[in-house]
Amino acid sequence: MSDGLFFGDTMQRRKWANYLISFVKYDKQKTLIDEVEVHEDLGYGISYTTDFVTRQTLIENIENKITYITTISDEKGVWKMGQKVELITINGQKFLKTVNDGIEKDNLGELPEF
Repeated sequence: MSDGLFFGDTMQRRKWANYLISFVKYDKQKTLIDEVEVHEDLGYGISYTTDFVTRQTLIENIENKITYITTISDEKGVWKMGQKVELITINGQKFLKTVNDGIEKDNLGELPEF
């Protein structure tokens, strides 16, 4: 992926993470993530292309030191940095979270759902 969308004044921007998550799809119970939409962080902007990644792949990637943060596009189409996505274990079960709230469910904050 060589071309990307810029983040406003991006020539000074540093890379936020390996990948940026812009949308999330939860299961019917709103407990676990089914999949997320991700973009590669190019350092100077976000990739034009998107991929869809399952919950299991996210868990495996984070365990293998691949980093993710959430991102939201504002009303002008400028991408804003969100929060780091972490793998949190609660009562022996793994959850994907931006905040360790102790609740037994995945939670990526205020990301839009698809």
